[in-house]
Amino acid sequence: GLGMATNVEADVVTMALAMPHHPTSLLHALRTARDHGALLVAAAGNEGTDQALFPAAWPVVIGVGACDNLGTPTAYTQIGPSVNIMAPGGDLSWGTSAEPGILSESFEIDPVSLQPVWSYAPREGTSMAVAHVAAAAAALVSLGADPDRAWSYLVDTAYDAGAPRFDPVYGHGLLRAGDAVVEYLRDTRDPRLDRVAPS
Repeated sequence: GLGMATNVEADVVTMALAMPHHPTSLLHALRTARDHGALLVAAAGNEGTDQALFPAAWPVVIGVGACDNLGTPTAYTQIGPSVNIMAPGGDLSWGTSAEPGILSESFEIDPVSLQPVWSYAPREGTSMAVAHVAAAAAALVSLGADPDRAWSYLVDTAYDAGAPRFDPVYGHGLLRAGDAVVEYLRDTRDPRLDRVAPS
């Protein structure tokens, strides 16, 4: 995965995994991808502690924690050194009436045919949250930002929900993807701004 991403010069790499150990082979692959310009984004983990989980806790990776639909950190999300930014991750403890989960593609194995049956269902987790951040970064890259500049716009437009500036719960804050796109288009005087934010 990472080797292929490096070979094709991927701009944004998403990792929906988190583990307590930190294999040096993975760190080496991440550093190589980062040296080739890729923005590395990883799920912070779902243990509900402040324990550092990897790869999100490595400095070359952007760790993403999960908030509910009110912007409150979920009970399951990691906080602390694994979190650089928060994004919607769903919270199924809300029940079914409050749109608690993130609609995600999933599959189950049919017990008769033993074939996967694909469907969409509400899910929760920092793996759902990381997809939002990666998609926002990719949107900015598609508009012309390089990966590092895309991350800067995500940081600069994040809602500072916790202690002022960077804090151990929210990191840089809550993702505001739309604001990041508008600010980028405004700063670059891109005529497409009128389509997303008419004056």
